[in-house]
Amino acid sequence: ASRNILTEINTAITVGMWQFTRDLTDASGTQNISHGMAVPPRVVLFLATAQDAGRVSIGFTNITLDYVLFRSATPDVWTDGLAASIRLSTVSGVTQYAGQVSAIDGTNITITWTRTGAPTGTAFVSWLALG
Repeated sequence: ASRNILTEINTAITVGMWQFTRDLTDASGTQNISHGMAVPPRVVLFLATAQDAGRVSIGFTNITLDYVLFRSATPDVWTDGLAASIRLSTVSGVTQYAGQVSAIDGTNITITWTRTGAPTGTAFVSWLALG
């Protein structure tokens, strides 16, 4: 069922945009990202790619729900999924690096990364936060 979200949005919205990188050879763990919005973001949108043309990720979170649409390098297919906002996959389900926002506050977001297989390269992530 759909609903009119315009009636639920506060007229004072804080918006911020940033970029960060993540070494895909790093082990699973957490990464703290500063945003300095002074309010906790309600929604965060991520656009990510790796150093090759095959790995692309588009995802979002509101800390309760995570969704991602990602393109694996092999096979060349788009897949969607839950439980992550960022997913860079070389071989779908076998070699990938996935990030899920595990904490949000007025100055930082924390991403918990899970490394599966042996992905390599660097993730380049642009993100937009609405608070």
